[in-house]
Amino acid sequence: MNRVEDLKHYISTKYTKLSPKKFDIAKIGQRIYIYFVDNEGNLQREQVFRGALPMVNELPILKKQLEVRVQEIMEKWNFVNN
Repeated sequence: MNRVEDLKHYISTKYTKLSPKKFDIAKIGQRIYIYFVDNEGNLQREQVFRGALPMVNELPILKKQLEVRVQEIMEKWNFVNN
């Protein structure tokens, strides 16, 4: 994962309940956010990761932290595949 587009592809393939047309990834400074439309039609924002995204490839603990954070967000907003 080197770019935000890679992260978006990862989320859209793992969490198919969240339509790729209803979310986007944005990098603002050191923070990476996911913006999405929830089930009620409201725009939401959650911080996914803080730091350089290419470091995720080199440090397994950061990759695990990113995966856990994405899972927490998807569970919170009920986008987890059953």
